[in-house]
Amino acid sequence: MTQPSYELITIGDIKLDTFVVLDEANISCELKMPECKLCLDYGAKIDVKVVDSQIAGSAPNVAVGLARMKKKTSIVSVMGEDTTRPLALEHLKREGVDASLIEILKKEKSTYSVVLNYKG
Repeated sequence: MTQPSYELITIGDIKLDTFVVLDEANISCELKMPECKLCLDYGAKIDVKVVDSQIAGSAPNVAVGLARMKKKTSIVSVMGEDTTRPLALEHLKREGVDASLIEILKKEKSTYSVVLNYKG
Protein backbone atom coordinates (compact mmCIF):
# COMPACT_ATOMS: atom_id res chain seq x y z
CA MET A 1 0.00 0.00 0.00
CA THR A 2 1.40 3.42 -0.92
CA GLN A 3 1.48 6.15 1.66
CA PRO A 4 -0.02 9.50 0.67
CA SER A 5 2.47 12.25 -0.02
CA TYR A 6 1.99 15.75 1.37
CA GLU A 7 3.82 19.01 0.88
CA LEU A 8 2.82 20.10 4.39
CA ILE A 9 1.29 18.47 7.47
CA THR A 10 0.11 20.79 10.22
CA ILE A 11 -0.20 19.65 13.84
CA GLY A 12 -2.50 21.25 16.37
CA ASP A 13 -5.90 21.87 17.84
CA ILE A 14 -9.05 22.20 15.74
CA LYS A 15 -11.76 24.17 17.49
CA LEU A 16 -15.06 25.86 16.87
CA ASP A 17 -15.03 29.60 17.49
CA THR A 18 -18.41 31.27 17.99
CA PHE A 19 -18.60 35.05 17.71
CA VAL A 20 -21.45 36.74 19.56
CA VAL A 21 -22.22 40.42 18.94
CA LEU A 22 -23.72 42.06 22.02
CA ASP A 23 -25.70 45.29 21.88
CA GLU A 24 -26.44 45.67 25.57
CA ALA A 25 -23.73 45.58 28.22
CA ASN A 26 -21.84 47.93 30.50
CA ILE A 27 -18.16 48.68 30.68
CA SER A 28 -16.57 49.07 34.11
CA CYS A 29 -13.05 50.50 34.17
CA GLU A 30 -10.75 50.61 37.15
CA LEU A 31 -8.43 53.42 38.19
CA LYS A 32 -5.45 51.72 36.56
CA MET A 33 -6.80 52.12 33.01
CA PRO A 34 -7.10 50.50 30.53
CA GLU A 35 -8.16 47.50 32.63
CA CYS A 36 -11.86 47.36 31.87
CA LYS A 37 -14.47 44.67 32.37
CA LEU A 38 -17.54 43.84 30.32
CA CYS A 39 -20.52 43.63 32.68
CA LEU A 40 -23.77 41.79 32.03
CA ASP A 41 -26.73 41.49 34.36
CA TYR A 42 -26.37 38.24 36.30
CA GLY A 43 -29.07 35.73 35.37
CA ALA A 44 -30.56 37.96 32.68
CA LYS A 45 -31.32 36.84 29.15
CA ILE A 46 -29.01 38.76 26.87
CA ASP A 47 -30.36 39.79 23.47
CA VAL A 48 -27.96 38.78 20.72
CA LYS A 49 -28.25 40.19 17.21
CA VAL A 50 -25.49 38.26 15.42
CA VAL A 51 -23.93 34.83 16.01
CA ASP A 52 -21.39 33.27 13.67
CA SER A 53 -19.39 30.07 14.13
CA GLN A 54 -16.36 28.86 12.24
CA ILE A 55 -13.69 26.20 12.44
CA ALA A 56 -10.50 27.74 13.77
CA GLY A 57 -7.05 27.07 15.17
CA SER A 58 -3.56 27.62 13.82
CA ALA A 59 -3.22 24.12 12.34
CA PRO A 60 -6.44 24.13 10.29
CA ASN A 61 -5.95 27.78 9.29
CA VAL A 62 -2.46 27.13 7.91
CA ALA A 63 -3.52 23.89 6.19
CA VAL A 64 -6.49 25.61 4.53
CA GLY A 65 -4.41 28.62 3.48
CA LEU A 66 -1.81 26.44 1.81
CA ALA A 67 -4.45 24.19 0.23
CA ARG A 68 -5.90 27.32 -1.37
CA MET A 69 -2.40 27.90 -2.79
CA LYS A 70 -2.66 24.44 -4.42
CA LYS A 71 -0.36 22.68 -1.90
CA LYS A 72 -1.21 19.13 -0.84
CA THR A 73 -1.87 19.42 2.90
CA SER A 74 -3.04 17.30 5.79
CA ILE A 75 -3.59 17.90 9.48
CA VAL A 76 -2.70 15.84 12.56
CA SER A 77 -5.05 16.51 15.46
CA VAL A 78 -7.38 14.94 18.00
CA MET A 79 -11.05 15.79 18.30
CA GLY A 80 -13.88 14.75 20.53
CA GLU A 81 -16.86 12.75 19.41
CA ASP A 82 -19.28 15.67 19.24
CA THR A 83 -21.01 18.06 16.83
CA THR A 84 -17.82 20.05 16.15
CA ARG A 85 -16.08 17.10 14.49
CA PRO A 86 -18.42 16.72 11.47
CA LEU A 87 -18.35 20.50 10.95
CA ALA A 88 -14.54 20.45 10.95
CA LEU A 89 -14.31 17.43 8.65
CA GLU A 90 -16.73 18.99 6.16
CA HIS A 91 -14.84 22.31 6.25
CA LEU A 92 -11.48 20.63 5.68
CA LYS A 93 -12.86 18.47 2.87
CA ARG A 94 -14.45 21.48 1.17
CA GLU A 95 -11.09 23.30 1.38
CA GLY A 96 -9.10 20.34 0.01
CA VAL A 97 -7.27 19.41 3.23
CA ASP A 98 -6.80 15.71 3.99
CA ALA A 99 -8.33 14.89 7.40
CA SER A 100 -7.41 11.21 7.59
CA LEU A 101 -4.80 11.86 10.30
CA ILE A 102 -7.35 13.29 12.76
CA GLU A 103 -7.88 10.94 15.71
CA ILE A 104 -11.28 10.73 17.39
CA LEU A 105 -11.35 10.54 21.19
CA LYS A 106 -14.45 8.67 22.32
CA LYS A 107 -16.52 10.32 25.05
CA GLU A 108 -14.48 13.55 24.80
CA LYS A 109 -15.46 17.02 23.64
CA SER A 110 -13.66 19.10 21.03
CA THR A 111 -12.27 22.53 21.85
CA TYR A 112 -14.83 25.33 21.70
CA SER A 113 -14.60 29.05 22.41
CA VAL A 114 -16.96 32.00 22.45
CA VAL A 115 -15.84 35.51 21.56
CA LEU A 116 -18.06 38.27 22.95
CA ASN A 117 -17.96 41.36 20.72
CA TYR A 118 -19.27 44.55 22.26
CA LYS A 119 -18.97 47.72 20.17
CA GLY A 120 -16.34 46.16 17.95
